[in-house]
Amino acid sequence: MSRHSHTAPFRHLSLALIFFLPLLLVTPLLAVEMKGLYEVEVAVEGQRADQRRTAIREAFYQVLVKVTGRRQLNGNIQRNASRYVQQYRYRTIEAAAVEVVDKSIVDDQLLEGEPEVEEVAMEPEHLLWVRFDSIAVNRLLREKNVPIWGVARPSVVIWLSQEQQGQRTMLQPEMLPEMVLAVEEQAQQRGLSVMLPLMDMEDYQRLPVSALWSGLAETIQHASSRYGVEVVLTGQLVATEERWQVEWHLYQDALVEVWVGAGSTLSKVVAQGVEQMSDRLAERYTQATTDDSLSQLQVVVTDIDDLAGYARVRRYFDSLVMVEQAVLLTVESNRAEFLLNVQGGGAALTQGVKLGSVLVPVANEPIDEIVEVTEVVDDTLEGPFLPEPIVRERATFRLR
Repeated sequence: MSRHSHTAPFRHLSLALIFFLPLLLVTPLLAVEMKGLYEVEVAVEGQRADQRRTAIREAFYQVLVKVTGRRQLNGNIQRNASRYVQQYRYRTIEAAAVEVVDKSIVDDQLLEGEPEVEEVAMEPEHLLWVRFDSIAVNRLLREKNVPIWGVARPSVVIWLSQEQQGQRTMLQPEMLPEMVLAVEEQAQQRGLSVMLPLMDMEDYQRLPVSALWSGLAETIQHASSRYGVEVVLTGQLVATEERWQVEWHLYQDALVEVWVGAGSTLSKVVAQGVEQMSDRLAERYTQATTDDSLSQLQVVVTDIDDLAGYARVRRYFDSLVMVEQAVLLTVESNRAEFLLNVQGGGAALTQGVKLGSVLVPVANEPIDEIVEVTEVVDDTLEGPFLPEPIVRERATFRLR
């Protein structure tokens, strides 16, 4: 079975991307909280138990790739995939009939009249949607010392230019639907938010094709600021008679990575570039998550104006992969204090927050006295907290 998830619901995304992207420009995207990292839809041969188990193993592999950011995984970690299934359901897509020309008849007819056409019914496509238990999966990965890439991930814009017969031009996504679809599918498989520029007059003015080929980082990042992203990928494509060659540049703040690639078609070489970019970003963003030490932090969040703000902060803490538990301690005016159990301590929490667009780090300060928690405001706590509720570190953030 090929490692390719079904992405039919995303086939109209390119039109939405082109016509509605201006709506996204009001608020910078920076990092986004990715949904659906622990679920996937894969092809399945039938509904027998053995066929379902095979499909679940494939689905588990695809989810692990999204959650860890890594394609190369220890085979042992994929065992007992069914144990981590939370929910599954089947879906069937009826295939339309295909007209097939009988070539033998065409040869016999030699050019006399129309060739005989036979309508052949295609087999329906059977799919299995699977959602895995995120808590159990994360626990498994920590036990195996595999880094986890949380739901807060950087958004990316991709600029592409091609050289043909000595002429260099910027690629316009709306003219290349197959390439756009390849980018969408690859981004979905890796759990990334990726967009292609509008390539309107403003884009052409901000980023001349010569600046992209010269690798002018300041000009490229200035042009990309229109899209409010944290990461920029540029591709310098050269078409030859047999294949496409490309040089990729990955920009993030002052860091620039360069690599080359090649492919038989434009769609393949661009999808390959998105996959290689995902590998590199995963290496950057999962370095601190392998620390399995559990620390207790007192976290202060300021600039909270209303109840919706408190709820937003609580949901955000619950979404961070390094946060085991979050308890609301006190609420005063426009600030709140939380008690957090954090894998990797304050460093991991601060790194995770910096990747998101909800909180901004303000300061970290030591606590001189030992804070003993005897009562909490939050009544949703499930399971035991740390056996000794002692806080030795404080982190302060403000709500964006």
